[in-house]
Amino acid sequence: MKQIIIPVRNRPGVVAEVSQTLADAEVNIEEMDAEAAVENGIITITVDHYDRALQALARAGFQAISEDAIVLKLQNEPGALARIARRLQDEQINIRSLRIAQRLGHSSLVTLVTDRQDDARQLLKDVSVSI
Repeated sequence: MKQIIIPVRNRPGVVAEVSQTLADAEVNIEEMDAEAAVENGIITITVDHYDRALQALARAGFQAISEDAIVLKLQNEPGALARIARRLQDEQINIRSLRIAQRLGHSSLVTLVTDRQDDARQLLKDVSVSI
């Protein structure tokens, strides 16, 4: 699953600008996560038209970065995420980003980006799903 990371200045209206840029390009936002820390922030999105979104964001002056996230399906139970994190730790694979993207009754979809995606994908193939 490809996601787009947009580093931004933490200021009023930046989410409106990003979402309007994508709307003007006729790109539908499927998932969005916006976080801020003091002066800077990160907006993470998945969209229905990936290339169109990257082009529109670049034209609008945003420095968007793309990442290929691993999608995991985990049971909604205490310790499920901890077990995954421990497996990665045991192999010295660093988690760069992780999001619980969607709850599906007794399970959840989790997106994961690591410093060694191919190794992580192989290690977690028993819980990964194709989207």
